Amino acid sequence: MDRVVSDACAGNPPAASSSAWEDLLPCPFVAGSMIEDPRLFVGRKEEIRMILSRMEGAQPISINIVGEHRIGKSSLLYHIFQTYDQRVSRPAQYVVAYLSLQSLSPQTAAEFYRAVAHAFLERPAVEQDPELAEALRRDPMTPNAFREALRRFREKGLRPVLCLDEFEGFLKYPEEFNDGFYDNLRALTNESVLMLIIASQRPIADYRKEHRLTSRFFNDAHTERLGEFTEEEARALVRLPASTVPGAPEALSLEEQRLALQWGGRHPCRLQIAAWALCQARLQGKDTVWARRQFEEQVKSQFTAPEEPRPSVGWGKRLWRILRWPFWDMPRYLGHLARGVRKKAEDLTDWLLGVLIIAIVILVLLRVLTGEQLLDLVRRLLGG
Repeated sequence: MDRVVSDACAGNPPAASSSAWEDLLPCPFVAGSMIEDPRLFVGRKEEIRMILSRMEGAQPISINIVGEHRIGKSSLLYHIFQTYDQRVSRPAQYVVAYLSLQSLSPQTAAEFYRAVAHAFLERPAVEQDPELAEALRRDPMTPNAFREALRRFREKGLRPVLCLDEFEGFLKYPEEFNDGFYDNLRALTNESVLMLIIASQRPIADYRKEHRLTSRFFNDAHTERLGEFTEEEARALVRLPASTVPGAPEALSLEEQRLALQWGGRHPCRLQIAAWALCQARLQGKDTVWARRQFEEQVKSQFTAPEEPRPSVGWGKRLWRILRWPFWDMPRYLGHLARGVRKKAEDLTDWLLGVLIIAIVILVLLRVLTGEQLLDLVRRLLGG
């Protein structure tokens, strides 16, 4: 087995040359942004191995990478996009593209299809194939045209894989990204003409229930949760770039590494921010008090809870919201109130009747009432 295949099995890209670190910046840490330089990506070996195994299966299975805000989902997807050809055994069979719904923010299905087509057009395997390029440049890019373009990949022995980041972007426009849209995506994955690696803060199956969608697309993907680093991965991060690039020096001293681990723990983003603050302090001649303040400010900024996607509301729904209170909510409330009053009156009547029955039974047992008097009382109660 050659070196590339061996590294793929281990979940690591091939090692860089000893001079590969000379163009790195003095501070290799990223404070809250997606990691774009593959030399600065650490950890996630098990997750990468899992994704690659499903990519290389006889029938690819779409994957839903789930994790909290700032846990490293985007960096993982982008790293797969950047380095898959160094990890899989037959890289020429795959065309992998990356697309973020946060930066793209498509408002219609047609915009989404065009964006995906453009992302695949930028890949060398597509650029060098005029037939594939022509299929992806069709205008308008309808669902049928999109499906036919992806089928061309299969005819040529290629497997398109889309790393789809920030899935929540779809939820902002529910009228456009509806069950029909998701059913079309499911048809593509079931037909094995497209594999999806989806990143979201919650399992997409949760969004199906929350937004009252019925498409089975949401239940097909394998869910993989992304958590904090292992202890080994955390230590590899604070040792950058030495831990990923042979021959490179460590950016932080041993004491700075200790402080970074103490401040950031094993959370990828917090640890990056802690290491960045300590590195910047040394480069700027500041002390650890300044570094700690920078760390706390950045953490506060980066971990402010993002707003949940709010669906766009059409004019019809806006009009209904205006008319709903006087013509629906208020009459419904008054009817409910009246029914409650009637129910309470019925309950009081039932209670009085029950008390009366108990009293009669007691009087009969005490022989205060005779059998004839009891029958006469019952007749009166029944109105006879």
